[in-house]
Amino acid sequence: MVKKLFLLRHGHDVSGFNMRDYDRTLSSQGVSVISSLSERLSLEDFNVDLILCSPAIRTMQTCDIMTEGLKYPGKVEYINAIYEATTQQLFLLINQLDDSIDSVLLIGHNPGISYLCDYLQGTNHTEMAPGELIGITMEVERWSEVSKGIGLSL
Repeated sequence: MVKKLFLLRHGHDVSGFNMRDYDRTLSSQGVSVISSLSERLSLEDFNVDLILCSPAIRTMQTCDIMTEGLKYPGKVEYINAIYEATTQQLFLLINQLDDSIDSVLLIGHNPGISYLCDYLQGTNHTEMAPGELIGITMEVERWSEVSKGIGLSL
């Protein structure tokens, strides 16, 4: 059996001195990049069983654009722990997924999401750009079997 994990870093955001990091919104460039990504994936019949998303404003906006563009009918879980998560926190989240789920889209932030990508693939050089999507496939039957270096890039 194969489990698939798609990691998506939120789109470019608006930086502001009078704004909490959590409240930053997508910039027009961020909206454009994520919209283009969702349109392209829609043409490729991209689908996942579950979306996990940080509740920060820019990740929720990224998620909204993706779900609309993909016409995603499934479940979205907003998980506080994804915001400012360490590699270990994200890894534990993945290990605890229900085994009936075969594919997951995780929408999060750097550096955690890039570090998770490296951890799962046994690399140490990934620096995900805003709006970048990386797919990882793992030859496991249960999410609890996912371990360091087991993933292959799609």
